[in-house]
Amino acid sequence: MWSNSLGKAFTVTCFGESHGPGVGATIDGCPAGLPLTINDVQQALDLRIPREIEIVSARREPDVVEIFSGVFQNRTTGAPITLNIRNKDTKSADYDQLKDVVRPGHADYPAKVKYGGFSDYRGGGRLSGRMTFDAVNNPDLVPPLEVLGCFAKGTSEIRGVKRLRYKETNRLQTIPAELGKMGAKVSLSDDVVKITGGGLVGCELDSKHDHRVAMSCAIASIGASGDSSIRNAEAVSKSYPEFFQDLIRLGVEINVE
Repeated sequence: MWSNSLGKAFTVTCFGESHGPGVGATIDGCPAGLPLTINDVQQALDLRIPREIEIVSARREPDVVEIFSGVFQNRTTGAPITLNIRNKDTKSADYDQLKDVVRPGHADYPAKVKYGGFSDYRGGGRLSGRMTFDAVNNPDLVPPLEVLGCFAKGTSEIRGVKRLRYKETNRLQTIPAELGKMGAKVSLSDDVVKITGGGLVGCELDSKHDHRVAMSCAIASIGASGDSSIRNAEAVSKSYPEFFQDLIRLGVEINVE
């Protein structure tokens, strides 16, 4: 599998398998004092519940999220934030007859080859659909995930990105174009964005008056080698007026003109 972690200063690590005790993620590098409740996470997670019941898996997971660490009294503590979702509706015996059979349209064969037969075959294991990120109902997460992908090992894939065409800018073009100036390798195919990691180089960037683009450019610049400048950076005021001030508080060297 590709790297289980994205990012360096801000790192997201996913864990778990389809029929294991649970699946989840650990976020490290989040500043202390940000408001965050379990309901904030649960509301976003609920958007992933399949609606077309007749054409999806019969598996019905409640997907109730737990926060194990990093949040106290509805504020981030600065410690790693670990989110866990317990697997409830698993029928592992159904896969006993398939342990030596690779299913078409699944990742069973690549898993066998890569892990030498030691991977968990139940429900696709680590390569299950439960371990994917679909951006259909979380489009605002795509820009920062694209930035994280630039610093990760291997290739990251984000699905369900079509809605980004209809934001303040066409972010399917704007984000890859700005990251491309920094040396990023980002490609778009239909409804999927692919990012090949390898690091970034500082340069002159332009938010195109889009607040998400401005913030993504800033985060990309922090991890890039060399200095960067961002035109129309004031666009962050639409959703996060203190964005640059908070970065300064975290120790980032910024000159605001």
